[in-house]
Amino acid sequence: MAKLLLSLILLCSPAFGAFTRIAHVKQTVSGVASSAIDTTGANLIVIVAAFQTGTTDTMVDSNSNTYTQATTQVVGGQITVSIWYVVSPTVGSGHTFQCNGASNFCSIYVAAYAGAATSSTVELTGGTTNTGSTIAPGSLTPTCTAELAVTGLATEDTTAPTVSSATLSDSNGISSGVSWGGGLADTIQTTAAAFNPTWNLSGSVINAAASVTFKAASGVCPNTAVKHRVIGGL
Repeated sequence: MAKLLLSLILLCSPAFGAFTRIAHVKQTVSGVASSAIDTTGANLIVIVAAFQTGTTDTMVDSNSNTYTQATTQVVGGQITVSIWYVVSPTVGSGHTFQCNGASNFCSIYVAAYAGAATSSTVELTGGTTNTGSTIAPGSLTPTCTAELAVTGLATEDTTAPTVSSATLSDSNGISSGVSWGGGLADTIQTTAAAFNPTWNLSGSVINAAASVTFKAASGVCPNTAVKHRVIGGL
């Protein structure tokens, strides 16, 4: 009986069937397709774009998916970071991605995930800019369990940035005359907790950081518990 009860608890746990990162890739040349990845099984694709402020960036892929911009942070006249996403995309092997735009010096960082809720997927967004050797996007605390928290960076650092308190997917330093530096990192939560990772740079440079949390299909949110009606009495 005890083993049966434990099995039921595990199957009903909010962490069961939470987000899984399926594949990831980066591309540091604007208007050129990335290397191909296999996104089979993903139902959420997230793209971080780092590009020149004042220009336009458009996310496209080889499967003709349409991306929505979740959030953006701008350093006037210099760099911009934006986070794009698509829910229930067309996926498969040979999947490539690119950032289009004239003279926008764009680099992109792509990650594909399984486990996203298919409606009201984005819950929280945030971000900030600075000149410094570290930058954190600002604290976000999801209200639901099992959420995916993603942070993106645009930077003028010549060295590929690292990140603390999150899992780095991809990053790249600035490539002079070609693209701004940047990166994507994430945390797949079990219980709802504050998300505010720190990007680490090699020196004091201009940065823009953003973050987004995505709801999980398996997540449990406040006020969604099943209510039971008691009928009758003594």
